[in-house]
Amino acid sequence: MNENKIIKNIIEKSQMKIAVSKFTEEEKSMPKINKISKSVATILVVLGLGTGIVYATTNIYEKIWKEPKSYTHEEMINELPPEEVTEEEKKELISEEEAKEKGLEILEKLGYKNQTINRIELKRGYDEDTDSYYMLKTKWGYEEGLMVQLNAKGGEFIAFNDMDLKYKHLDSQELNAEEIAKVATDIYNKLGIEEGKYTLSKTSAENNAFQNQTNILLVANFYKYYDGIPNKNESFNVSFLNYNGEVYLNSVSVNNDNTFQNNPVVITEEQAINIATNKEQELSPNKITNITSSLSIEKMNAFIYQLENDKYDITGSTEDETYYKTENITRKVWKIKVEHDAEWKDYMDHNQYVKEGMNKYYYIDATTGEIIGGYQAYFD
Repeated sequence: MNENKIIKNIIEKSQMKIAVSKFTEEEKSMPKINKISKSVATILVVLGLGTGIVYATTNIYEKIWKEPKSYTHEEMINELPPEEVTEEEKKELISEEEAKEKGLEILEKLGYKNQTINRIELKRGYDEDTDSYYMLKTKWGYEEGLMVQLNAKGGEFIAFNDMDLKYKHLDSQELNAEEIAKVATDIYNKLGIEEGKYTLSKTSAENNAFQNQTNILLVANFYKYYDGIPNKNESFNVSFLNYNGEVYLNSVSVNNDNTFQNNPVVITEEQAINIATNKEQELSPNKITNITSSLSIEKMNAFIYQLENDKYDITGSTEDETYYKTENITRKVWKIKVEHDAEWKDYMDHNQYVKEGMNKYYYIDATTGEIIGGYQAYFD
């Protein structure tokens, strides 16, 4: 099994019961009875006798981690909603005519005038933000024409793609960050996206290969920020080609995140590092060579949980695999990277390498201090 195979098969998530019993200076001025009750409660939580709450500094926070539910491959498939949108669901959706009208409005705003919708399909969405969506195309084939996707419930714009662009084999040229930002901001404004909702955070020039030709794809990513932290799951994204000074749009998309809980940052960076370090020392006998940390917004997952409970396995087939699913929750976390000097070739067992030798990220909940996920840091 090669290195890339190791990565492709990783499933995520984790659990940890933790309480912070370090009292702040303000406690010195608290009434004695409050000091005693808080101290007793903190001891109970530290000893694992608490009932679903975590004490952090002077506040009480309910634990958010729950043990992941395990599924077989067949059970995962069976839990998915039906592919066809039901007649009952359709009662809450906009009509095809309304969708066509909105789709043509989007195309006109993007500079594509006098278009005709030749294909429209209502499709099932499989995420928390989109139960169903309309796919509208100016040509019948999936890999041709202009495509617009709209949320079927309210008609909100989801995505645009020019499916014909890749066949034109345009020899695109690079632009600097300021020029990319100008083009992307202009598209943002044309679509009437709420001013200030998303902040331009990143521009890049990426190699894009198709039919033995590589083009330079220019990309801009706008994210929504919370207390200075970007939520990359809430974004506005643009990609385009620059050919002889002309802009050729490749894609535009808007992503929402209804799972984000916007929890307060209570756990300190030092506390978070200690939590991750202690857990890593439980998992691995290898010396930790480096630790980095930052505040981040991430989705809960089962990666660390699987490692600490020996439920991680990348050697079986997909049909034989057990999946571990947590609640679909996004939280502010301390993202802690733990590094070792170990290499995969030093291990006979790939599962053991992932647990003990691979560099990895921990998600330490910024409010409760629980480990709520992580992932391998293979390509970092």
